[in-house]
Formats: sequence, structure tokens, C-alpha cells
Amino acid sequence: MKILLINPPYAATEPPQMPMGILYIGAALEEAGHHVSVLDLLVNRSDREAVIEAVEDFGPEMVGATSVTMNWPVASQTLRWVKEAFPEIKTVAGGPHVTFTWEEIGKEEEWVDYLVLGEGERTAIELADALYNRNWAGGIAGLAWRENGGMISGPVRGFEKNIMSLPKPARHLFPLSRYRTMEASMGVTTGRGCPFSCIFCVGSQMVGRTPRLMEPVSVAEEVENLVKLGFHHIAFSDDHFGMKRSHAFEVCDHLISKELDINLSIFIRADAADPKLFEKMRQAGCTRILYGVESGNQEIIDRIKKKTNLKMLKEKVKLALDMGFQVQASFILGLPGETPETVKQTFDFAHSLGTYAGMHVLAPLPGSEVCEQADEYGIRILHKDWRRYDANHVVAEPVGISAEELKRIVEEHDRGFEYMDAIETEKWKNGQLSGKKLEDFERRRRMIFFFNLMKNGFFESSDNSIDPSINDDPYKILVKNAAKAAGVDDTEAFKWFDGAMESDNLTIANTGKKTKFIFADEI
Repeated sequence: MKILLINPPYAATEPPQMPMGILYIGAALEEAGHHVSVLDLLVNRSDREAVIEAVEDFGPEMVGATSVTMNWPVASQTLRWVKEAFPEIKTVAGGPHVTFTWEEIGKEEEWVDYLVLGEGERTAIELADALYNRNWAGGIAGLAWRENGGMISGPVRGFEKNIMSLPKPARHLFPLSRYRTMEASMGVTTGRGCPFSCIFCVGSQMVGRTPRLMEPVSVAEEVENLVKLGFHHIAFSDDHFGMKRSHAFEVCDHLISKELDINLSIFIRADAADPKLFEKMRQAGCTRILYGVESGNQEIIDRIKKKTNLKMLKEKVKLALDMGFQVQASFILGLPGETPETVKQTFDFAHSLGTYAGMHVLAPLPGSEVCEQADEYGIRILHKDWRRYDANHVVAEPVGISAEELKRIVEEHDRGFEYMDAIETEKWKNGQLSGKKLEDFERRRRMIFFFNLMKNGFFESSDNSIDPSINDDPYKILVKNAAKAAGVDDTEAFKWFDGAMESDNLTIANTGKKTKFIFADEI
């Protein structure tokens, strides 16, 4: 059966990364004998014309889209385009958002035929097999199907006990050259499961509370394969690395033995961090550690069931900084119990850490305890415009602080961030950045530059197309066109394109009567 999987776009403020869900489901479907293709709208044009053209070219019998809450409206609209143009194609959606809103989707979005709930590998295979064999798909565990004007769900599917039985992520289905050109990070799973119960998160409901771990040698081999593919920035995508201490040490030992050239980012709880593990992580190539701090007020931390404390968090951030790691501390404003005073405490605590602090805003995601029990937690949900559930917009109001005040604080913080970014940019222009700061700054600018070109369709546009008979250097003309399209200086654009050409991710080729940039794996 021919199956097209769609990766819908999301806000450009999030770093581009391949979705682990499609990577695993695509691999599972291929292993089961189906013919799978991926339409990656994150790094391509995402308009109706592009979607319809891709469907016509591939000719699938089933089209599936993944999504989280903030990009569900885009995923749904994409499936609607498919259904309206090709009513015979079966449309499927999966991911955390549809898992917890399937009844609502069943009533309001009739262009979606099936919903995969929870972990999707086995469910997707059984659905594809049933459709291929012209069998009724109703009753499949972990599936909701359309019936009598709404959705009916089958029995709950249990979690995959042995995740090593799943095939390796199908990265070959994605446009690798586009991700290499951006120097994007590649996600790697070392295990599934989260034993914690933070009220703003749906992680444990999606992957269970009991840790299910990948064999350490397998994790190291996957990272090694990514390096061979040209990726050196790796991010462990687990909810919590170090769920099992001995496993974390083994993963690091296997990575150390391979002597890989990588920059590894790891999310870890402060209570799992200590000098011995950090030293192993550093030897394994870890350069960046992410902590979920959430608030600078201990009562709020207790209320959200974070099960940590500010004193320990501060000590563990200092430990990581002293050992040479880059550290990012993540906070959420607007949690239950928030007041103007607790907001001030959060900003003061974040400033005291002496590292980068990311300030987000509570988005009560469907399925989370704070969403399902909003009244009990003193939270008023303002609306369900899912596009604004990106942790950057105020979509909920705690009893102790108004939405208007929260919005003012967020906007003030954003202006401060923009000011600091402008200062850093000025230092870069004046040659005042060096070492790791310069490397990170330029990587970020390069990523944004190419990401915007891809999302805005430059590489498919007339600006990336010239008559080969023109005497001028086509490379020079095309780069200048790209610089203009992205709004950057020509010199900077030439630097980024020179690097992409030298690494063989981009090339200039004649296609019929035109000369244009083409990504290496799209020739």
C-alpha cells in the first residue's frame, strides 16, 4: 500500500527537527511491506498547491499527518485539502493532540477518517494492513474511526513492552540535505517512559510511567550513523535522560568508545545530575544541558508536582556551569498560584542562575492535568485557538494574575530578549564574539537563514531559476536573489551558500531550460 506521511510546519521560533513519531511509524510501515513517502512541510512550501502536487506525484491510498497541539490546525487543514481533492484517499492523524481530543475532532473535522491514539507503530501497521486487504478497520486497538457522523474508539492499546523490537527511525524518508544545510540537531531516543506527574505535561500518558530503555550499544550506533550522514548536533529527545542511572552510564560509555565528533544536548532532571554522571556525559560529547526549572517559587513547584526544590536546582545549574556545560533553564509563567510577586521571584531566581533562561507561558494542553482540572487549579482557559498554544501566547489566566498583566510581562520580556539579541548581533558585526559564542551565534543565523528560505519556497520559486544562456556567473546571481529574499547581507549569504556547496548539500544544476540550486538528495 502506498502511504504518504505529512510533517506539518510549526512556528519558526522552534528549531527545525525531524519528528520522532513519523520516523518510527514510517520505519514500522516500511518493515511491514508498505511503500512509504514523507512530505516534509516543515522545510518546504506548505500551501495547498504544494500539498496537492505531492499527492498527485506519489499517488497514495492513505495520507497521515502527525501533530502536537500548536500545529494541529495546520495538520487538519492539510488533510482537508487532501480529502477535498482526493475523496477516495483515507486520511489519518496521530500525535498527542488527537489522542486527547479525538471525540471533538470526530464532531468537527469530518475530513479526517481515522485517528491513531497514543503510541502509533503497531496501530498504524494494523490500519494499513486492513485498508490494503479491503477489511473493516474498526475495532483496532489504539484507533478511532468515523462512524455515524462522529468517532468511535477501539480498545486502548498497551505500550510496546520491548521498544528494541521497533525498526530504526526511517531518516532516509526525509530530505536530509535540507537538514544538513541548516546544521539542524537530530533527535535520538534512548528510552520511553516518564515516572513523573507534572500537571502541565502529557508525556507519561503518551509513553507510560515505566521506563522502557533502548540497549546502550544501539543508541551509540544510531548516533554514529547520524555522524556518518553528516550530522554532528545530536539531541536526546527523552523526557528524562538518566531515568535509570546505570543505563545512562552505559550509553555514555558506548559513545565514548566510538570517539565521535558530536555536540550532544541532553534534558535531565536536577535530582539525577551529579559530578560522576556529568563527567561521563562530557566525555561522551555532551556540551549542553537543559533543566526544567518552571518557577522561582517553591509553592508553585510543589503545586505542579515537579518534585524538586530551588536550592537543589541552583546547585545543579552551578555544577553544570562549573564543569563547562552550556546550560539552559526553562521556566513557565502563569502556572497555578501565579501572582505578580511570584513572577518577580521567578525572574529574580532565573537571573541568579547566571545562565540562559527560557521564559514560556502556560499552555494547558489537552490531556494534561492542569487542562482537565483547570477549575480545581484556579486556571481559566481563555480559548481553544490551538495555533496560539505555543507557550509564547497567553491562553490561560491564573486566579492570582490577570491575562492582561501576564501578556504585558511576556511582551516586556520579549522586548528585552530582542534587545539582548540586537546587542549580540552588533558584537558579532564588530568581531567581538569568539570561540563557542561565535560558533553558536553563526550556526543559529545560518539555520534561520536557510529555514526561512525553505519555508517560504525560495528553492521552488522563480528567484531560484535563471536562463543558462546568461553570461554572468549563475552562482552569484542566485545567491544574491536568496540574500534579497531572506533580507540579509550579500556577504553573509555567500558565506552560508559557500559552506553548503562545499559540503555537497547544495549544487547548481541545469533542469531543462533553467539553472537553479538543487539539494543533493533531490536531484
